[in-house]
Amino acid sequence: MGITEVLVHTHDIAEGLGLAHEPPAGLCADVLARLFPHVRPGPDPWRTLLWATGRGDLPGRPAVTEWRWRNNLVIDAERLTLQGVTPASAADLAAMRRTAGSHGSTAAPTRAPGTPPGCC
Repeated sequence: MGITEVLVHTHDIAEGLGLAHEPPAGLCADVLARLFPHVRPGPDPWRTLLWATGRGDLPGRPAVTEWRWRNNLVIDAERLTLQGVTPASAADLAAMRRTAGSHGSTAAPTRAPGTPPGCC
């Protein structure tokens, strides 16, 4: 998140001063992949990052009027830990677990109180 803040606010300052500023494309692509997994990559990662943060236009895409961070989710699922799950995937997994639990078919077994995770 800090890298995104530095990149976009440096852009804001440079633009206000009439200066050109363009960070490395690879850095912008990494930020997009990590914090904006819902954004379809464009041919120019910097322009795509500016668009994703409401600071520019991309041909064929609607203007972004509001945006929010998408952090790497970590889900403790008793038997394993899921890391790097996108928000949409996390919602799908949660829905599947609720559905499985309501039908009693594949719900995770419960442990006796005080039993450590991974035991039995």
